Amino acid sequence: MSRSTLSEFKEKAPVKASVKKEYEALSSAYNQRKILIALRQEAGLTQEQIATLLHTQKSNISRLENANSTNFIKTINNSQIMLVF
Repeated sequence: MSRSTLSEFKEKAPVKASVKKEYEALSSAYNQRKILIALRQEAGLTQEQIATLLHTQKSNISRLENANSTNFIKTINNSQIMLVF
């Protein structure tokens, strides 16, 4: 029996309700991260500069941009992020 490819898995996995729910939650978090990174880059700011503006440490910004958590954005208030950009 051969292993599924990633493409095959992505097609089959969301059929299960529990997998679909988790996949959708992670997809949303991933998209939020992509937006956060894009906004920072479009503004020409480094993670360190964002951290200074938000009165936090660069490691926290790095964790927000790279974390494998659906709760990543709860650390920083959305209004704080919008004020930066």
